[in-house]
Amino acid sequence: MRRSCVCGGVVAVSLALGPAGSSAAPAGAVKRPHRPRHAVCRAPRLTGLVVTVARIDAAKASCVLLLRGAPVQSPTIQTIGQQQTIGQQIPRAGQHGPLITVLVNPLCFGQAEPGPPPGEPIAEPGASELVSGLFLAGGPPFPTSAPTCVARPGVPGAGTITITDPASDAVIATAHVANGQLATIPLAPGTYTITGTFADATFNGQDGQASASVTIPGGEIIRQDVAINIP
Repeated sequence: MRRSCVCGGVVAVSLALGPAGSSAAPAGAVKRPHRPRHAVCRAPRLTGLVVTVARIDAAKASCVLLLRGAPVQSPTIQTIGQQQTIGQQIPRAGQHGPLITVLVNPLCFGQAEPGPPPGEPIAEPGASELVSGLFLAGGPPFPTSAPTCVARPGVPGAGTITITDPASDAVIATAHVANGQLATIPLAPGTYTITGTFADATFNGQDGQASASVTIPGGEIIRQDVAINIP
């Protein structure tokens, strides 16, 4: 109970004390709810997993999972079979903590066949020679998940590379390449036609072919590939 009096011009206020001398709680006071702390769990290895599997593994270990980094995108027709992956986790696998914080990698989109490097012909000092490969370029969008979205390099295919003199159609050199390989062909300075015959790409029942023109100056290595564009 709250009581007051005027004593010599001074207002004195006294509070009635509750049991054990404690003051009574003021009217309207709100008691803060008790917030239980997360139980400590042993972190499983989540780095490198897709988000769906990481959630399942964290739940099996009774760990609370906190997602950071790129927003998790809902699957679309372009991302069937591909999900975002986990780049980093804290704490590391085998360590203990109240929760696991993971960094989610973004989805990166590129072509199914990236083709040759951009900016060809590419020149660098060296002997007068040609470096060339056979590439497919294009195709449907191809999603991947990585910490940073960078252009995925194309992989050269198998086949035959023929170098001819455009003035006479005379064959100057021929090279056979396997999957993943480039041909290195020494050439005298001049202008040539590169014709690539693809062993693993057929069109209308015939081996695919593509050609390009290249000029070899003296004292330079020239990178010029041939590519077939696919829808």
